[in-house]
Amino acid sequence: MRAGTFRQDLYFRLNVIQITVPTLRERRSDIPLLVAHFLERFSDRQQHVRTISLDALKRLKAYDWPGNVREVRYAIERAVALSSHTMLTVDDFDSRTGLPPSHVPDAREFVPLAELERRALALAVHEAGGNKLVAARLLGIGKTTLYRKLKKYAAVRVPMDKDGREA
Repeated sequence: MRAGTFRQDLYFRLNVIQITVPTLRERRSDIPLLVAHFLERFSDRQQHVRTISLDALKRLKAYDWPGNVREVRYAIERAVALSSHTMLTVDDFDSRTGLPPSHVPDAREFVPLAELERRALALAVHEAGGNKLVAARLLGIGKTTLYRKLKKYAAVRVPMDKDGREA
């Protein structure tokens, strides 16, 4: 209003009731409810992740969530998309949520090449929004090679549309 970019009469018409919502950091008891909601929302026929381990939930509650509810949503969506289990664990969350990275091994950690490849495939398919041609380009491989590798690692889930076809 002071800068002249918002009309004063409109401000007073809209400013009837002010609602102040505390940050998620101030209402940590809401985190389990949000996690349950987003697990339900992002789990489907292809991604049967329905629960979260107590250790992971405890660590999520300890995190400050500077991005509030939207950050929780993206963390759960990412974890569900990349998890190959029915329960999310601490390992399914990455460093952006203050938890150990799930797809970047320690320099001294031994990780089989097959597991690294599976993680790279899952991440590329997720980043490409399920578009396999884009995922193949991200990985620098051909589309048929990607299809063969996806078949090899059946745990890599590909998003489906409402009719059950690959998106």
